[in-house]
Formats: sequence, C-alpha cells, structure tokens
Amino acid sequence: MLLNESLIVTSSMKVCNGTTKDTTTLHLENREKSKNLKTIISRNRIKFDEFLLTLPLNIRSYEKNINAQNHSLLILTLSPTCFEVDFNEGFVTIAPIL
Repeated sequence: MLLNESLIVTSSMKVCNGTTKDTTTLHLENREKSKNLKTIISRNRIKFDEFLLTLPLNIRSYEKNINAQNHSLLILTLSPTCFEVDFNEGFVTIAPIL
C-alpha cells in the first residue's frame, strides 16, 4: 500500500554541467499548449515515475514483526537532479543531466 508519494519540481537557480543520459518523451493532449512542466508531468505521472526508476536511487528499507504482523517501509529517494527539458510541438523531451 502506497502511503506517501511526493515529487518536487523546481526551476534551476544555477547552470547544471554534465552530459544528458536516457530521455523520455511526454506527449501533450491535442489542444494543450501549456508549458507548465508540473501540469505536464502530473498528466503523464505513471510514465514519468517509471522513467525516474531508471535513474540512480537511494533505497532505505525498514521491517519489523510484532505479534506475527509484519510491517515494512521502503523509501526510494532520488537525489536532487538537474534535467534538460525541451518543449516541442505536441510533446516534451526530458533528459537527466548526470
């Protein structure tokens, strides 16, 4: 059961140096002209989440067993990462800068 999920998308306040790796393409709806990245990601959340899982993640796992009931917690954390975002006609290309 998923208890808490959060994704924070912010504009870069500095220049990010590095090379781009694998990319993902998020398609816009037919009439959508928005350049609001948060809106585009939320409409394509499953595909974007699957893309994030291909990047290096920090994993923490906690388990305990009390009175024959198992409780587990798995925390996946993506370190702050810069992405190159290219808005095109009908789609957005996103690539991490590593």
